[in-house]
Amino acid sequence: QIGDTVERVLLDIEDKKIRQGRSFSEAGMAEITELHERLLDNLRLAMSVFLNGDVRDAQKLLEEKARFRDREREYAYAHLERLTEKSMSSMETSSLHIDLINDLKRINSSICSIAYPILESVGALAPSRLRKATP
Repeated sequence: QIGDTVERVLLDIEDKKIRQGRSFSEAGMAEITELHERLLDNLRLAMSVFLNGDVRDAQKLLEEKARFRDREREYAYAHLERLTEKSMSSMETSSLHIDLINDLKRINSSICSIAYPILESVGALAPSRLRKATP
């Protein structure tokens, strides 16, 4: 599933950006770069959770998932703000930018899903979300 998303993203970037000689705005590229770095951090943490089954790391992974989602929303809003300012590079890459940050969120969610079985096995999940951590 993640591989299919990555393949589609790369094809979109080639079709909508590279072939047409377009580039993201400086702010847009910074947002994408930060989300990518967070995704890689979460991938490392997810691998650790998978290998070690550590409950605290699993909780942290779901907390990071929520932070990632919040950041994605913030960046989507910031992108729309740039469009209202008529930023040419933002206008040219608008659909690609929004699709890319949504795809990064989707990949991140898939990566973070490794935490659920571990937390469920110790009763650390509420029916719809992570229970508050105990000190």
